[in-house]
Amino acid sequence: MIWCFLFSDSYPKGIKYLSGGSYSKVYSAIEDNCRIVLKTQILGNRFRNGSNLRISKTKYLISDLINTKRLSDLNTFPNGSNYCPNFSQLLNFHFICFKERMQDNSRKEALITKLKFGGNQLNCYKCLSPKAGLSIASQLIASIAIAEEELEFEHRDLHSSNILIKKTNEEFAKYCINGNPFCIKLNGYFVTIIDTTFSRSNFNNQIVFNDLTRLFSHLVSNENCKRELDRIYFEQKVLTQNKWDSFCPKTNLLWVKRILTQICVKVEKSEFDRNCESMADYELLKKWESNALNYSSVSEFGQNCCALYQKSKPNKYFLTGFLRKCKKEIDNRFKTIRKNWRKIEKISMNDISNLDQIIFAINS
Repeated sequence: MIWCFLFSDSYPKGIKYLSGGSYSKVYSAIEDNCRIVLKTQILGNRFRNGSNLRISKTKYLISDLINTKRLSDLNTFPNGSNYCPNFSQLLNFHFICFKERMQDNSRKEALITKLKFGGNQLNCYKCLSPKAGLSIASQLIASIAIAEEELEFEHRDLHSSNILIKKTNEEFAKYCINGNPFCIKLNGYFVTIIDTTFSRSNFNNQIVFNDLTRLFSHLVSNENCKRELDRIYFEQKVLTQNKWDSFCPKTNLLWVKRILTQICVKVEKSEFDRNCESMADYELLKKWESNALNYSSVSEFGQNCCALYQKSKPNKYFLTGFLRKCKKEIDNRFKTIRKNWRKIEKISMNDISNLDQIIFAINS
């Protein structure tokens, strides 16, 4: 029933449930012959007298939407300084009210986000060739580094389920960091980074984050962390000193290190031909993995260890000077979208009651 409110003209075909968690449910669909993702998030109930009851997670959902938009803009609004195509691409979103049953006294409020399909989760891939593993790692490192430079971005939940992989025939992906353009050889795989529920970003001195103090309060030492993920959450807690609004890019390296370890395991399982070239790719991955935590940020790691964007140290996997300077003029439609998003970011994320004001700003 929920989809009827969104697509009165062109109802998407083949809606299928993909996954779900504490904050949202995700579906895939076909629209205009293109595969899309529909992310549904329940915000609360609205009663007949006009009052509403927000769930406690509403703040997380709104910050996730704003962070998704900011990261999507790294691809939509390339300005020649920092550009990246690997974050989830926001196509549209809707704020709706609906009844689950006709006899209900209240209506559900939901936020439906439409995104470009990014592929399957990294943990679905049991093995990878050395070239594929190196390309996936390179895309991940470059993307986080660029987001750090442009938005003071921390993901804070970058496990393998939040990294999507899609097969592609494109040869290269274009990037630019601090005015230095380069590209990465894809070797058949394109990476998309998703889920910014726990993330922190800063755009025009407007910081969006979620205070994770209470969520991680049960993590008091490494010894009581039963899961590997809990150990990373605890290390983030120590690094930030529970000051979740501050910028601590070292947290990104904790996740990058873990993903590099997982990629190396997948490469080892592939039983690759240990010729000179394949072995060199694998050894480079292992070098990145062993050195990841020796740096203060992914940006520093990508420049000094991986040589992703150093013109003085060209790497056969990366080409500099590939990306032309982007146009300075953006058409009026996109200017209006960006203007409205500035309105949203001026609204306090701590006040859940401002949700209607946020939605009004989005739609105005």
